[in-house]
Amino acid sequence: MRRRLEEAQASCKSIPDTTGKFSVRELPLFSVQETLPSVSAFKEYQDRVLRFLDLEQEDILSSLVRAISFDETGLKGSEMYVVKPAVEAEGNSVFLEHGRCLYTAFIADNNDPSIPEKMFALCHDWAAEHHAAFCGMVYIFIRFVMLNGNTDRHFYEVWVPLQ
Repeated sequence: MRRRLEEAQASCKSIPDTTGKFSVRELPLFSVQETLPSVSAFKEYQDRVLRFLDLEQEDILSSLVRAISFDETGLKGSEMYVVKPAVEAEGNSVFLEHGRCLYTAFIADNNDPSIPEKMFALCHDWAAEHHAAFCGMVYIFIRFVMLNGNTDRHFYEVWVPLQ
């Protein structure tokens, strides 16, 4: 838990340096424990998410990833994954695509439905400028939530695997 709190603190400190900027980073290996049908499945979380977590050692946000599939024409679909850090790809487990990724971070209002479309456009602009190609998947990690009046603001990390 201390390590996770230190990571969250480092993320908070890096907001001014990473928000809205693109870089190439290595996404660590994560194994997929459960798949949920997109963001609207919150009522299923108690049965399908919490059973994978030790709430004394893990936080829920660090274990959830929104996976958005896309091609050159736009967004194709979205799912939520419950993930755990993994040491190596082994057995019949399913893993997030890992390795070299386009990385960015941003803060957004949780009521803004245009976030995926905005990210799609910004990422494709970056890829065109840098002659890069994606693997057709975007992973969005919610790193923390800030209560701000009547609306929540979320700090997101976005990882797009590069070919």
